[in-house]
Amino acid sequence: MKVYALIDSERAERLGLRPNECLVPIERGLNFPMLTELLGRGTEPAASTHADGWEVSLMLHYYPEMVRPGYRQLPESPSSRFFEAITTGDPTKNPNGMGGLPFDKASAAIGKKIADYRTYRLSEAIKLLLTDRQQTHN
Repeated sequence: MKVYALIDSERAERLGLRPNECLVPIERGLNFPMLTELLGRGTEPAASTHADGWEVSLMLHYYPEMVRPGYRQLPESPSSRFFEAITTGDPTKNPNGMGGLPFDKASAAIGKKIADYRTYRLSEAIKLLLTDRQQTHN
């Protein structure tokens, strides 16, 4: 059995991972310019996203009943604090564990746009993988 790991190209680059026969990048899978256009920039450009405006938008699209009321009033957590907590191992640097895009514009409609985009990018990565695989077996 052959196993493949798909990862957003932005995350792979940030982690210093290079594509290989088993690690397949989803080119522009996160597409920070698109996310910034949809959700706003916040106090700094997003370099990470965890429990932020884009993930909340996806949840509002797929499982709105799981999103707590008042999410729009959550304080912004820039990516820099998220990474600082990770790299230092000090959770007090980012006690809420969030990092990325602001919450104030998050919506189910934006979640649908993100889901549609990511579905397309993921399918393109899989098609490329299947095409490469088929060519190596011929």
